[in-house]
Amino acid sequence: MPSARLPLILAAVIGCVAGLLGGPAPSPPADLLVLEGPTVLDMTGAPPRPATSILIRDGRVADLYPTGSAPPPPGARVLELRGRHAIPGLIDSHVHLTSPTVESRRQDSLARFLLLGGVTAIRDMAGDGVVLRDRALAARAGSTPSPRIFFSTVVAGPEFFARDSRAPEIAHGGTLGRLPWMRGVSTEEDAVAAAAGAKEFGSTGIKAYAELSPELLRSVSREAHARGLKVWSHASVVPAKPSDAVAAGVDVLSHAHMLALESMESLPQTYSAALGLRAHDRPPTTSTLGRLFEEMRGRGTRLDATLFIARRLAQGRRAQEGDLSNLRGVDAWAIAAARLAHQAGVRFVAGTDVSGTPGQDERPTLHEELAIYVEEVGMTPAEALATATRNAAQMLGAQGDLGTIAPGTLADLLILEADPLADIRNTRRIACVIKGGFVHEVGGPDSREGLDWQPSWPGTQLALVRGTPSAKGPFVFRFRMPDGYWAHPHRHPVDARIRVLSGTYLAGFGAVLDPASAEAIPAGGEILFEAERIHSDGARGETVIEVSGEGPWGVTFLDPEKDPAAAKRPR
Repeated sequence: MPSARLPLILAAVIGCVAGLLGGPAPSPPADLLVLEGPTVLDMTGAPPRPATSILIRDGRVADLYPTGSAPPPPGARVLELRGRHAIPGLIDSHVHLTSPTVESRRQDSLARFLLLGGVTAIRDMAGDGVVLRDRALAARAGSTPSPRIFFSTVVAGPEFFARDSRAPEIAHGGTLGRLPWMRGVSTEEDAVAAAAGAKEFGSTGIKAYAELSPELLRSVSREAHARGLKVWSHASVVPAKPSDAVAAGVDVLSHAHMLALESMESLPQTYSAALGLRAHDRPPTTSTLGRLFEEMRGRGTRLDATLFIARRLAQGRRAQEGDLSNLRGVDAWAIAAARLAHQAGVRFVAGTDVSGTPGQDERPTLHEELAIYVEEVGMTPAEALATATRNAAQMLGAQGDLGTIAPGTLADLLILEADPLADIRNTRRIACVIKGGFVHEVGGPDSREGLDWQPSWPGTQLALVRGTPSAKGPFVFRFRMPDGYWAHPHRHPVDARIRVLSGTYLAGFGAVLDPASAEAIPAGGEILFEAERIHSDGARGETVIEVSGEGPWGVTFLDPEKDPAAAKRPR
């Protein structure tokens, strides 16, 4: 998956790590982290807990107790968070990480943007299954700058994939509609094959997309549930209506604006034909949607309303001037329908469909989705937070790990500067993000507390963040280089990812040091150096990089005399 153009890696650092550690190190002790003193909103239904300490051990919450009632365990790192607010990490229930974003570097950028914006887990709703499976595995590590990924197998009528322009980009040369992450269904046997393939591939759920009859939708839902998979659906998978999806037993309906198709006498057979329907001219009412919402509440069917994208569709140029004029007013219709659903007791999960643009948006669009829930749908801030925490975790089948702060859950937390119950827009005021007990600072490169910077190669410093690079297992370290620094051509035995925290990182390629041809990676950029790729490293201005990978890591210089550690060796 990672290409040579993806996040770059450091270089000369392992020799310096070995020098710092004095050779191979023993396995590190259990990680202990204490979050001292925040007000904890644990999303279990309990009231906020002021001045509470959270003990994190090996990436999970071990205990919560009144601050000051017990000393931190020996060897624990302590973060002083008095005056801050701790909530579970947010879950975006409708993301497309790989489609249409097919470039690895852009996927990396989006994943990092989501995580640092408080989104610690995502439900990916159809994309490149091969890439998503690899990314989901890598994202299990707390240090990986990505949310945890739960991905789906998309299911539709057999002709849909032949017509859809996106399908070839994610097929990896396979037969469209006959892949474990992309399956056409026209018979009971197809439904069995789709569910079995999705389960074996590692998908969390099936996404019913389009062009399924009510009977086929029931078959897909039955076969998926029989294998422990979740079933997620467009609100209408024409020709099946929303009520057909609810009756089929799907777990979540996506897109509130698609609920308008419930009141139409008949639906077209193809997805493209449905896009042109004028279905939003009359506002939703309890007479048109009340029975549907009663069924959803009774069956526990959740609504992924995607109100932010409805607003974007309605306000877009194609809706205002072009060939999608039927979508004018779709946002007001969707919000009104969501308000009726909320009043009827339907549970929501917060999804966006368009997650935001790194470098353009300050925060992921999930924060705006939550604001719409409070300001226009009528939820309380606590109800809105539940849609992106507890409710979303239940939808993923991950309620034992995510969505609440309790002993045993993964330590995926969002630390806020202000109370989100006082103003839902305070979810944007992020102090730091914690994933699996690993602290991802939203601020500058040296804002992480407790780092022990040590001299390394001449003029440089190194600080271990997690793990031991020279030992087996995941590691993260930071490396500070002075202006004009260069490490001569060398290679590493394993892949490693570099994130530039400050300054400008210079990456040269090939067996000859040539600063003039080096690629400049500014702060915020990343790159991956693949195992054994020959490269050199430099810095323009004082530069700090963060290097992560799976050890054992090392460095071998093409010219041993250029090894900065050579001067330390006896001759």
